[in-house]
Parts: sequence; structure tokens; C-alpha cells
Amino acid sequence: MQAVIGRRPTASLLLTKGAGQWHEKAMNMTSFETSVVIARPLEEVFAFTTDINNNIKWQRILVDTGFTHGEIMDIGTKYRYTVKFMGKRIETEAVVTAFEENRAFSAKTIKGPVTGEFHLSFEPVHSGTALTTRCRAELGYFKLTKPIALRLAREQYRKDLDALKRLLETSSQGLSSAAA
Repeated sequence: MQAVIGRRPTASLLLTKGAGQWHEKAMNMTSFETSVVIARPLEEVFAFTTDINNNIKWQRILVDTGFTHGEIMDIGTKYRYTVKFMGKRIETEAVVTAFEENRAFSAKTIKGPVTGEFHLSFEPVHSGTALTTRCRAELGYFKLTKPIALRLAREQYRKDLDALKRLLETSSQGLSSAAA
């Protein structure tokens, strides 16, 4: 597994409404990438990873999750999730921005204290499936502790992918038993 972190701010646009008009506002985003190879078929890894009901099984900071608009993952589906991070309970709502079966999944936050987006890409490799997560976030919610929050978030993503790998690879009957 490898992790790459980019500390250079990247420009992103946020639409804000002021005086009855929409304006674009540049935001400083912090990004990082984490990858893992899972010795399971691509279709199984994609199906398990993008099923919102499975997320709590491998994402340790996740407290609760559920759909808010729609009942299946697809572009435009909205879902909520609550995490406990750095001693804070953070409630967020996100919308799916990309969903390509067995290839990619992306979402961005639409409500909550942390603005961000993340992307999962899936690729078949000789030994199974390469899963890469890319996260971009504006950590203004953690202004005073931004370097610590960034390090902890990067480490948590790495731990979550390790947990996902263990869960899927140690399941003797494949995903049917991991999903139970």
C-alpha cells in the first residue's frame, strides 16, 4: 500500500449566494491519495465498496450512514454520514457525482462543516483489484489543528483500506459472508 499527500493548495470553486446573486469563491483544498491491492475480483470489490450498508464494516470512524435521496448508488443519489473524528461528531451530506460500474465512484459534500470530494477508482490487476482513493478537502473546520487533522485523515484512509482488504480477503466464502 502506498500513500501520497499533496500539501499544495489546489483551486476549487464554490458557488456562494450574496446579495441575490451567485458568486464563485476560490477555496484552498488539501489532497491526498491512498491505494491498495485487494486479492478479490474487481466486480466484488466494487459492489461491496459502493454499497452504503457495508461502509460501517470497514470505515472505523463511521458512526451512521443512510440515503437521503434515492435508494441505490447512482449519479445524483444523496446520502448522509456521521463520523467521529478528533473527538468531534461530524454530520455530513454528500451527493454522488460519478458512478461507473466496476470503474469509478465519486462524491462531494453538500452539507456539513467540512467541504470536500473523494474519488474511488477500481482497476483489475493480475492479483485482484487495485483500489485508489483520492480525497480533496477544505479543512477550515479544523483551522487550528489543520496539520494534525490532515495527518490523521490520511492515516485513517490508509487504515480503512487495510481493514477493507482484510475483510474481503479473509472471507472464506467471498463477499456473501463479509456482507453478513
